Amino acid sequence: MVSPKDSAALLQQVRDTARDVGLDWMEASVTGDLILAGRKETLERFKTRTSPQVPSGAMAAALQACAGRTVQVVLIPNADHRRVLAEMLPAIIGRPAISPVQGLKWAALGLDGPPSLCLDLVVETDGPDSAKALLEVIQGLCAWAAQTPEVRSLVQDLDPVLADLTPKVQGSRLVLTLDQTRADALIRRLVGPALMQAREKARRLTCASHLKQVGLGVILYANDHKDQLPPDLQPLIAAGSVPEVCLACPRLGPRGPMCTEELV
Repeated sequence: MVSPKDSAALLQQVRDTARDVGLDWMEASVTGDLILAGRKETLERFKTRTSPQVPSGAMAAALQACAGRTVQVVLIPNADHRRVLAEMLPAIIGRPAISPVQGLKWAALGLDGPPSLCLDLVVETDGPDSAKALLEVIQGLCAWAAQTPEVRSLVQDLDPVLADLTPKVQGSRLVLTLDQTRADALIRRLVGPALMQAREKARRLTCASHLKQVGLGVILYANDHKDQLPPDLQPLIAAGSVPEVCLACPRLGPRGPMCTEELV
């Protein structure tokens, strides 16, 4: 939600950002105190269902729930969305979830980006009983994730992650708030292991490439010296067939100790 005096500048910023990231299909326009961005047909459908000056009650309540955050995402499911979601969940948690999902009115996500990363998630239901029932569904999903080896292999500290992502019941709402400290800890748990695995894979690929280069250098040397292997790697470096960086362990970096010992 924006004030009229800021809407023009922010609208242009949204359009420029969409163009810069290659979202040429995205259109943006001002409707009341909202800036709407999306596909043309989606915006037209929203405008036909909403007063041009006053958002629908659900939309206004959802935006108010995450007011003040830099990024706001609102989901207002229709009957078809609820039915599809309800039919998917029993296969995951092993019990019917039609009633709790049918009580879902809207969900709002508010996010502040770095350097102060914060997150607010608010889910509105049609009453306290529906909120508690929906929480049970979420807890069932968490239990399913905790017992799934594939999920545990992706997240090392899965139990505290699931605990941090479980909302609390507040009347007819489910509320999850992550301040900067909790958000940073969550990101470390989620991204840390994956980042370490990616780095290790990159090191192994680099090591394999280095060994291949050394092997090719040895073959070239043997071809030029009547099938004799070089006494060590120094002749290969001097000939330029093996760069010195190929002799350093990727774990130690290019300034690590060089391996120039005898081959046999």
